[in-house]
Amino acid sequence: MQKVRTQHNLKWAAKANHKGVDKTVDGIGQLIARIPPESYHFWGQHFGTYDCWKDKGFLREFLKDNPECMVNTAKKSQVLVDNKITDTSGKPL
Repeated sequence: MQKVRTQHNLKWAAKANHKGVDKTVDGIGQLIARIPPESYHFWGQHFGTYDCWKDKGFLREFLKDNPECMVNTAKKSQVLVDNKITDTSGKPL
């Protein structure tokens, strides 16, 4: 039953992750994935520590096995023009 629920949540996450393009948040970094709570807790309890999610190798392998968790993120470029910070289109930030 738990496996069926987890698969359902992964399908739901896939729909949510691929609706459109997410934007970056200044000071936090680029969003690369949305991990369903069941997967997050499963792997944290499996290894006995949640530090596995800080490991880039583990995260890369998890996303390779679960591509539906990846999100599309638009990178926001900043340009300094006349001492004013703007995005690449020239709009002030």
